[in-house]
Order: sequence, then structure tokens, then C-alpha cells
Amino acid sequence: MIPSIETCLVRGPRRKLTSRDKRAGSQAIATCTTFTLGIDGCRAGWIAAGWYGPGSVPAFTLLRNFTFDRLRDAGLAHARQIAIDIPIGLPESGRRACDLAARSALPPGTRSRVFLDLRRPLLRYLPDDYRSANAWGKADGKGLSKQAWFILPKVAEVDAAVTPADQVLLREVHPEVIFHRLSAGAPLPSKKTRLGQGIRLELLADAGLALASGWERQFLRRDVQLDDLIDAAGCALAAHRIGEGQLRALPLGGFGGASGRDGRGLAMEIWG
Repeated sequence: MIPSIETCLVRGPRRKLTSRDKRAGSQAIATCTTFTLGIDGCRAGWIAAGWYGPGSVPAFTLLRNFTFDRLRDAGLAHARQIAIDIPIGLPESGRRACDLAARSALPPGTRSRVFLDLRRPLLRYLPDDYRSANAWGKADGKGLSKQAWFILPKVAEVDAAVTPADQVLLREVHPEVIFHRLSAGAPLPSKKTRLGQGIRLELLADAGLALASGWERQFLRRDVQLDDLIDAAGCALAAHRIGEGQLRALPLGGFGGASGRDGRGLAMEIWG
């Protein structure tokens, strides 16, 4: 039986959240060597899930923008590993091989959940010239979907904050790939549905990460959607497994597209 969002909670020992945890993700936890951080974009900025291992519950923090200074201000800068759901490393032209690999890792019918065709020259058309961005993309071989355009400001935000040296700590992941691994390859309903959310919560709980009671009431829905919180938690689990050496960058053999490092020296890879 798939549990409801309200009842799909921890199946092991649970640490009681303090008011400090709820406000800022807990500085005390952030100094722990097992502490990992998962970050996902949301309407109001970024939602960060700080977690320190199986059996504990993640503490969520809303960040209005992404910088390492902002992580320090929130007491989150000393994470052992950070995993973020946003493209890092952009080709000048064409598609990233890691995006093609991520799509290939998903079942048919769900592969469009991985965006393609984000390229560095598109950043010059921000914040509001979608028409020109799409025209440039078509001239390069692939136009730009409105969905991809809407996440481009967040891509630019992280691109401005991250250096190649930061990528040892900060890894790009994709929640759909994470949850697909957890489901042993079984197709998952959309994360926008209650069924899809309930299944993802169950998969997280089975992996040792369960959300505290009342998690879905912590933020206003106009700021943070339920699937944003679930995805951030999935990213935190991925960060933990990356830190443990259990996850690697997706292999790119057999895929065309841009690979290696982009013009800024950023590695173009998705871990999962």
C-alpha cells in the first residue's frame, strides 16, 4: 500500500527537530562530518535539506539566492557533500552528454523530465528575451522550450557562484535519476501528483531518510512546492551516498554530445 503524504514518515530512530533546526538548518549539525546537503530550486529561491545520515530527519532551509556566503549565513557551509539539482557546466553548442545519459537511465515515457539544450550563449538573453534565445537555439540546431527558459535564471545563478574547485564539494544530480535508482527501475508517476509524491516518500524512508511530521506545512506553497521538498531530500540522500563512495558520475560511453569541461573549466557531469 502506498502511504499518504501525511503518514509516510520515519521507519527508524528519529531526532526531534528544535526551533533552531526549523529556522536555519542547525549550525550544530552543519559541523558534523556526516552532514550532507541537498538543494533544489523553488519559486522563492532554493530549498536546502540538511541531513546527517540514516535514521535522522532532514532540516529544511529556504535560501533566497544561491551563493556559498548564503550557505555560510544559514549555517550550512560545512557540509561534507552537497548535491544540487541544476545543470553545472554548459557547452557552447549542442547537448551535454550527461543529460543524454540521465535520460537513458530513465524508463521510456519519463525521459522528458531531464531538460536538454541548455547552452552557455543562451545566458546572454536573460532576463526577458526568450524570443531571441529560442531563435539562437534553433540556429544552433535545437530551440529552447519555455520550461528550460524558466530555469535558466537559476542556471545562471549557480554558474556565477561555482568554480571548478567547488565541484569536489558540490555535485550535480537529478532527482528523477535518484528516485529511479531507488525504485529499482520501476516507472514512477509524476512528482506533481499525490501518488507520485507518496511513492517517493516511501522510497526515501526505505533508504533511511524520512521526513518529520508536519514537513509539508513548513513553508507557504507559493514559495515552496511539496515536490521541491521531496526532491531536496532526495538530493541530500544522493549527497550522502556520494560522500560514502556509493554513487559516481553517470558513464558517458556511447553518448554523443559535449563532455569533459566547459569553457569555464566546469565539469559537465551528473552523479547518480
